Amino acid sequence: MESNPFSAYGYYQRGVYVAGPHILENEGRLMEEEEIDTQQALADFNKAIELNPNFIKAYYHLATLYFSLDIDDTAAQELLEHALSIEPNNVECLLLYADLVSYEGVPQHALEIMDRVIEAEPSAKHLFFKARTLVDSGEAEWSLENFAQGGSLYQAAIEVFQQVVQMEDNDEFLPDSHEYIDYCRHMIKSHVCH
Repeated sequence: MESNPFSAYGYYQRGVYVAGPHILENEGRLMEEEEIDTQQALADFNKAIELNPNFIKAYYHLATLYFSLDIDDTAAQELLEHALSIEPNNVECLLLYADLVSYEGVPQHALEIMDRVIEAEPSAKHLFFKARTLVDSGEAEWSLENFAQGGSLYQAAIEVFQQVVQMEDNDEFLPDSHEYIDYCRHMIKSHVCH
């Protein structure tokens, strides 16, 4: 930081580094415990945003830390909404936003966000995440004994998982897609049998 104390990117880079395993870019990188400093990462991402209010990746990583460390989900959501007001089709921000609103119990909004992701970047991965959101929504409805709605969501999930199976970039998601299709069919059948 000494070489250019006013560099938004410099603060951002240090924030990514010291955030450790909480940032996807660091996944699999071996770090000593003393190298990880999430408080410094939070400060660095905030400083990067202060220096460059349009720094989307800084908003994204700050929101990631707020959400993954359970600091403030509302602030994470606001950060993502602001980033998306600057760059509406940023897939990283949209995916985290969908995850956050789904976690907050608003699966319908998460599905709408996933549709935006799929429109911007159609892939087996994004379809798989949408189908998982449908399964989670189906389970939530099932637990409330809203079996018709839950069954509809399970059926919709089956259809999206079948799309994943048909895609060329599906290697990572193929086995799980088949398992989820079987699971959804089992859930629908178990209710019909009662």
